[in-house]
Amino acid sequence: EGMLPSPSTDEDEPSSCSQGVQNHLKVIRAGLGRDFRRLQSLFSRSYRLTTGIMLYTATAANFAYYGMIYGLPAMLKRETAKEEQNGVGDGWSPAAGLMVSAVSEIPGAFLAVILAATIGRRTNMSFAFCGCTLCLFATVWALETDRITENIGLFFVFGVKVFLASGYIIVYLYLLECYPTDFRATGLAFCMVTGRLGAAACPFLYDGLTFVRVDENNNFFFMIMAWLLGIASLACCFLPYETKDTVLELESTPGSFSLDEHVPLLRLKEKSTDSPTTWPRNV
Repeated sequence: EGMLPSPSTDEDEPSSCSQGVQNHLKVIRAGLGRDFRRLQSLFSRSYRLTTGIMLYTATAANFAYYGMIYGLPAMLKRETAKEEQNGVGDGWSPAAGLMVSAVSEIPGAFLAVILAATIGRRTNMSFAFCGCTLCLFATVWALETDRITENIGLFFVFGVKVFLASGYIIVYLYLLECYPTDFRATGLAFCMVTGRLGAAACPFLYDGLTFVRVDENNNFFFMIMAWLLGIASLACCFLPYETKDTVLELESTPGSFSLDEHVPLLRLKEKSTDSPTTWPRNV
């Protein structure tokens, strides 16, 4: 007669549990290793310049975008109160100024769509940040001459928000295209999270300069914003890859292959669309 297997005892359960824990630890270590290799790829020879420039550009864009949201209301409220004390109350109210600032992001988004379809990504970012820098310098001039609540002052604020919204959109569009598929999500997330440090620095810099009475009129705060975006505009000219109308690669750098090399595949896809019975469907 054959021997029947002995029933499992309580002594076997700890060994099976420890084996399961070890397997889970192996999976976690393997996943961390893959993530670390993807992070290392961002600073490889082919992408270290792109990553460095985009880290700075994302930080500057976040600082300017959230700096305008944080600093503009207090600045308009203070300038309006100053005009009322001086008996000159013919300017725009702070609420109207904020409305103009918020509405200006809509044409900024349309500008980003138009420029994204017509010119390259590097030229697009450089143009947007250059325009934003010029409008910020004009905004500082309006602050110095107490004309920020007048039509010309709010026109400059409108220009800042239009160009800033356009450039802000293109920055993340470029981040979606400049890295290969193997670590595209890692590059986007790393630059996006690092760029938020610029947004986090806004209240500390704005309130800190006001507290130490270095920048009571906030001119210096907006000057810092202008210089950061001016440097970003110049830095975008040195990006090594242009990603407009290029094939998103799996592992190669942008622009390694042209659309002509993918024409047979595109034609095959169009043919399958015309005759759907050619390809089996998954049930």
